[in-house]
Amino acid sequence: MSDVQRVYRGPVRGRLSSTRRGRRRGGFPFKRLAFLLLLLLAGAAYWISRDTHPLHSLIPSQQKYSVVLRDILKNRAELAESAVWDTLPPESGSGKITQALRGELGLPEWMARNIIVDDCYISGNDLRDFSDVLCVTKMTRIGTLVEQLHWVTSRIRRDTAGGLGLRHVPNAGMFYAVRGRILLISPSRDALVNALTLQDGNRLTEAAFNEIFVEVAGEDIGGTVTFALDDPFGESLEDVRFCLRIDATQADSIALADFAATDAGACCEIVGSVKDDPAILGLGVGAGVRKGDDALKANINDGIKKIRADGTYDAFTAKYFASSIYGD
Repeated sequence: MSDVQRVYRGPVRGRLSSTRRGRRRGGFPFKRLAFLLLLLLAGAAYWISRDTHPLHSLIPSQQKYSVVLRDILKNRAELAESAVWDTLPPESGSGKITQALRGELGLPEWMARNIIVDDCYISGNDLRDFSDVLCVTKMTRIGTLVEQLHWVTSRIRRDTAGGLGLRHVPNAGMFYAVRGRILLISPSRDALVNALTLQDGNRLTEAAFNEIFVEVAGEDIGGTVTFALDDPFGESLEDVRFCLRIDATQADSIALADFAATDAGACCEIVGSVKDDPAILGLGVGAGVRKGDDALKANINDGIKKIRADGTYDAFTAKYFASSIYGD
């Protein structure tokens, strides 16, 4: 029997074939697909929430009044309690503004903090009813994305407005529109349409926009008002420029009431009492007695309870003070 070298390739092919079949059995690459999908969603979110319009490009230049509210989130509580809104008629939408500042529109806090976070520019021409007031501000990226889900609620209705893409909130009597991260709100549909279709010559210039913020400087509210003869105060005023700072302070109620009643206190308004919190404010005003004299302490406490129960305390407070030391 001669020596013959034999080479067997069959088993090798079988192993290679088995390996290939094993790779085919690995299944669909779900992880890769999920990663690709997340990447696409992140890109779409970035694209939708990009800042495409300068704020001034959506503000009409020829407006009778222009008001700037600075740093709304920081000053939200003080702005909400300001007496400025009481000077405006209900038709102006000021009630909705103060509700939004107080967080009373039913929005979660995180959502409210993303819808309006920057300076707010308010303008219009109607100085009698403020029916055409236009509010322009900037949202965060999250706020912009949340607004894209407006279709999930029946409270917001779409208004195509010839392709301008308005939103109508009937319960609030408001219209709004979004351009990039810019939010425009108005009770007047016509005022909103006008702002979205401004030509170059009718837009507020960047220089004029920046000048307003320079004039407001470190104040909370600032602006200008130009009066026509048929406007309220038009016969005596031609134009007014103003800046306001809203500061909140906390002090003893009786001392603060006395200050507010003076000429120096005419600048301020008492808006209410703070919530009673003994951990921060303490237990209040007390009278000191000799240590161990429990009988005298009990007599004083019983006397206070009696005059509060029979109305003596209330009559005394009404005669001499503007508020109760008990915060009633």
